[in-house]
Amino acid sequence: MITKSHIKYIQSLHHKKFRDENDMFFAETPKVVIDLLKEKYFVCKQLLALNNWIIENARLLNEYDVQQVVEIKEHELGKNICIEYA
Repeated sequence: MITKSHIKYIQSLHHKKFRDENDMFFAETPKVVIDLLKEKYFVCKQLLALNNWIIENARLLNEYDVQQVVEIKEHELGKNICIEYA
């Protein structure tokens, strides 16, 4: 479970100003996240995903450097997965 302040922080990354200030961005949708993990150009700070996605992609998560994996519920972000990159 994630906090309301964390949700607000992630939502702030929709704005270029906040992405630039934090030197961060986020990616959504399974295909984009998997493609970015395979790229290895970025450091994945945190991956937020539904439990079933985490289980289905456990091998992928072990293979690539993901600093933190957080299980979320569907209603928390309204998206299947979200990933923060530096």
